[in-house]
Amino acid sequence: MIGLTSFFLINFYFIKKNVFKSALKAFFFNKISDNFILISIVLFIQDGVDMLHIIPGNIFLHNINFMPLFFFYLGASVKSSQIGFHF
Repeated sequence: MIGLTSFFLINFYFIKKNVFKSALKAFFFNKISDNFILISIVLFIQDGVDMLHIIPGNIFLHNINFMPLFFFYLGASVKSSQIGFHF
């Protein structure tokens, strides 16, 4: 729903062609970030990572897979348009 609402918010002035292109771009980037966050959730569930092991003080003491954290970070970066994803 966030992708759809940002599409409609950006595409409020639907007469301009450039506005429609940027609204589509925002919609697709939101869908990409949703997929990254979904992948991270699936990897968290698949690995059985206990949320207590992700406390910053204990993150290096336990043998956990960093791929779920990486995909979650990537999804959050794309969704909030951080450096490298701000088109």
